[in-house]
Parts: sequence; C-alpha cells; structure tokens
Amino acid sequence: AAARVTARTRLPAAADAELFAAGPAPHTLDELRARCPLMRSTGSPHHLCLHLCYYREYDAARQLFVLRTRAAAAKGTAVSLDGWRAELRLAHVPLHHNHHQQQQQRNHS
Repeated sequence: AAARVTARTRLPAAADAELFAAGPAPHTLDELRARCPLMRSTGSPHHLCLHLCYYREYDAARQLFVLRTRAAAAKGTAVSLDGWRAELRLAHVPLHHNHHQQQQQRNHS
C-alpha cells in the first residue's frame, strides 16, 4: 500500500497539485482567475489548463444540473428547483488553506 501511495505522488498531476496547494489561497475569484495567463488575457474559461479554469467555472452549473436530474428521478419532476441558480464562490480561505496544509503534512509523513 505504501508503494502505491509513493507511486501516485510521483505522477505529474501530483506535482501540479502540490504546486498549486503550496501557494497562498486566493482572496477573491478575480485573484484566482488572474493566476492563469490565458484566463487573464482573454477573460474566457474556454480552454484546458493546469489551473482548471474550464472545470472550475462550470462546476457550479454542473452540480445544479446533477441536483435537478436527481430530484427529477426521485420525485418525477424538478419543478421545485425552478429559479435556482448556481454561483461560483471561493471556499472560506482559512479552511481551504488549512485543508491543503494538512494534506501536505500527511503526504510528507
């Protein structure tokens, strides 16, 4: 089991995740968006990058869609969710940053 964990931490994606977790947590969505040079220059999330701009920007809408489909499957309709909106927000900065610090400590122990 320890060998599998070590192998996973050597994957390129693990290095990317460690790089992003090492930086300070953003205080605003604009600050987060400005970290990606392409997002900063175009203002568009329609690209695939290590900053996960596309996935981040559309995740709230995707989650609302999943909620609607589950409500429709369970109740036969999702009409009770009409008018609901999905809005992207930052996680509480200290909690977000503490979570990543704890993950790093566990990975290095």
